[in-house]
Amino acid sequence: MAPGDSLTLYLVGRAGDCAYGPAFSLENASEFGFQGRSSVRIAYSVAGLTAESEVTLPVIVAEPLLGNCPPD
Repeated sequence: MAPGDSLTLYLVGRAGDCAYGPAFSLENASEFGFQGRSSVRIAYSVAGLTAESEVTLPVIVAEPLLGNCPPD
């Protein structure tokens, strides 16, 4: 790439072992505890260079806590 060029990157997530998936719904949300998250850690590889970074989100995301999974 030349200086000043831009490159479009796509971020793809993978659910971990503690993800609820389609079993979670707002109708049963009161049955769970929640954790607020204002950033996420991502690992990425661009042009053969691999790195990891903490990304600050523009909002605070509340995610349900699965019974035996500790909060991050």
